[in-house]
Amino acid sequence: MGQQAGNNNNNNQKITNSTRLRIVVPVKDGFTEFVDVKRDPTTKELISRGFAIDMFKAIVNSAMPYTVLFDFYPYERPNGSMNGTYDDMLRAVSSGDYDAAVGDISIRYFRTEMVDFTMAYSETGVSMLVPLRLKPGKTGTLFLRRLPQALIGAVVGEIAAIKRTRLVTVLCILILVVLTTCLGAIMISLQIAPKRTPLIDQHINDFIRNGKNVGYQTGSFVHNVLTQRGFSESQLKPYSAVEQLLDLLSKGSAQGGVDAAFDETPFLKLFLTQYCNAYTLLPSAALHGDGFGFAFRKETFTDLVRDISIATLKVTNNEVQLREIKDRTIGDLDSCRLDLTADEAIDSGPSMWILIAGIIGIVALMFIVCPVVISKTNYTIAKGRLISLPSLSLKS
Repeated sequence: MGQQAGNNNNNNQKITNSTRLRIVVPVKDGFTEFVDVKRDPTTKELISRGFAIDMFKAIVNSAMPYTVLFDFYPYERPNGSMNGTYDDMLRAVSSGDYDAAVGDISIRYFRTEMVDFTMAYSETGVSMLVPLRLKPGKTGTLFLRRLPQALIGAVVGEIAAIKRTRLVTVLCILILVVLTTCLGAIMISLQIAPKRTPLIDQHINDFIRNGKNVGYQTGSFVHNVLTQRGFSESQLKPYSAVEQLLDLLSKGSAQGGVDAAFDETPFLKLFLTQYCNAYTLLPSAALHGDGFGFAFRKETFTDLVRDISIATLKVTNNEVQLREIKDRTIGDLDSCRLDLTADEAIDSGPSMWILIAGIIGIVALMFIVCPVVISKTNYTIAKGRLISLPSLSLKS
């Protein structure tokens, strides 16, 4: 395909202007934000896009010191489905069917025996996704329970120290009772408000011991990780799209679904951008991962792998370019588009009315106190003027 290099590795092929790399890409039914490969129904031309594809194109087209020509080939069966697992795809690269593989391919130690990986272009890892539930908050502390009474006592003492009419005093006390009660209720509600906590707070071994089902993405190496941990095949349920994962989690193990899902963190974060109000990741269940990388036939394109790794650093350190790629593919994986249910909207009702009552109490108090203060001030000024009049007349 290219000129042989005479360096320490006789198999190291040089890339020339006539070299066209045969690059295989995975075919995915879901999570196509990372890799989306399809053919135009009219022209039959292959259309490849997604975060992994766009990253590779950006690295090769804008950061490499020389031109790299390539063609994408989907790793598919005649019916258009994925032709096996990601490991099968990498074996096809290792056997020489293709020069390289581009996609959301995790760098794993056992895979380095088949292919040479470039530097990772994206961080990854394996995490556990579990449902959330509303957990009642703790009862209010003694300080919060006594706060309204303390406020009432302090304010009543101030009122008693000031000479006012009985009616004004009674009205002020009533308003202050409402105000301090609302204030106390707000503070206690903040303390004891229901909090969302993981429905299942278990270790991986607890799922194995209790026979609970867990999910994994079709074709992922995570399947092998779970079986190595001790899961039986009957406990493992595959999914290939966000909708399938949501359906499995909604059913639970009792109805043939799953109680948790294990997958590479970027995929689960993509799921959470839509359903973060009902599910969460458990950091304690995170497993080590070395990131997504591009794979090349082992000991064949050593110089190219090195140059692409350097070019990868240029792109990943260019915040503007990286953000543009993410915005048009996977978006912000740390964002959350909350879709609150009707029950959650109802739960927020009491706090809203408590807040409104507190505001009304403050306004009412101002309407009562301000005129009294103004009247008292005017009376004091007028009295002072009357007292000063005789002295002025004597001086004159």
